Amino acid sequence: MNDEFEKDRELPWWEIVVLRGHKMCLLRFHHSIGDGLSLVKVFDGIIQTTSSNRVESKVTAALMKRKMVMPSIPSMLQSTWDVLTLGVSQHDATTRFHPKQTKFKYSGSRKIVFFPKVSLSYIKELKSKSDSSVNDILTYAIQIFGSRKIVFFPKVSLSYIKELKSKSDSSFNDILTYAISQMIYNYNTSTQPSNTNQYQCRALLPMSLPRSSSSTLTNHFSMVSADISACRSFKTRKERLQDIVQTTTKLKSSPTAYIQLWFQNNLLSKLPAFLGKQTAFDIFSRHSLVLTNVPGPETKCHLANHTFDRLELFFLNVVPQIDLLSYAGTLYGNIIYDPIELKEGDTLFPQLYAKALVDLSRELDVEPPE
Repeated sequence: MNDEFEKDRELPWWEIVVLRGHKMCLLRFHHSIGDGLSLVKVFDGIIQTTSSNRVESKVTAALMKRKMVMPSIPSMLQSTWDVLTLGVSQHDATTRFHPKQTKFKYSGSRKIVFFPKVSLSYIKELKSKSDSSVNDILTYAIQIFGSRKIVFFPKVSLSYIKELKSKSDSSFNDILTYAISQMIYNYNTSTQPSNTNQYQCRALLPMSLPRSSSSTLTNHFSMVSADISACRSFKTRKERLQDIVQTTTKLKSSPTAYIQLWFQNNLLSKLPAFLGKQTAFDIFSRHSLVLTNVPGPETKCHLANHTFDRLELFFLNVVPQIDLLSYAGTLYGNIIYDPIELKEGDTLFPQLYAKALVDLSRELDVEPPE
């Protein structure tokens, strides 16, 4: 978000941007307004199905009914310890996907900012005075500023993912987490064999929790840390998937998400701003990525008499962010990362994501889509 959107803003901290030349509509809002499920409610309120009916999310209703299983005292104590020490936990392994990070302090939040326009004659003068090219000058400027690139994954049929789920005795999210884990593993080993079998590669998983009202826009989620085994080799793709199932099963029965939320609301929110930001930065910088999956409308929808062909979710972060969103029977996804650090991502990530699913299909005897 640019400074005008974030500071001294008299308008609401949300907006709809129509890019007519690209036939694209961008719903942009500040995360302080609400989390992913709140975004689902926003869509429910402003869009309609192609039959002009209001969209009603089944996911939010299901979450409202979900109850927390009372944890044991040992699990409460372990989860509390895990939450309190997450910001000083071991950094993830240094790999091609997670290059060695310089340990520095928080210096500000990630934003989308618009660069000031610059005269080409000025850039050309810098070029002539430095014995370099225009691209060299621009690359230098980006390296100083920091950059982000969006790469789209191939779209996948939801029925295909559900068939993989039923054949593997796992969940929908387990299949998607497996695909990302295998993609990262293949990316790390694409240039050299892996010898990092004991190293950790953790993802921060946003977990939405039951809320008192389905109509209120709120942030009622916490970031839960999970090792997605992307630095481990397995004999088969099914073994990797089953390892992930074990991890997610423990998370589902753990009170960690609730304890994390309690500390966020009752402790971190009362710290001085610089200390709260430093704590958040310490947690994020120790992880390899953020991975989120948001359920969208089950049928095609339209806004102002225009039908949406696809929906994508974008979120910039201090570490690579992978956003997956289902819409009208199709799963869409993307990765937002630093192209200076992660080389060849624009070609490798889509290929390796698709390959991970196809390889699992062959082991499960499921016909992959073309």
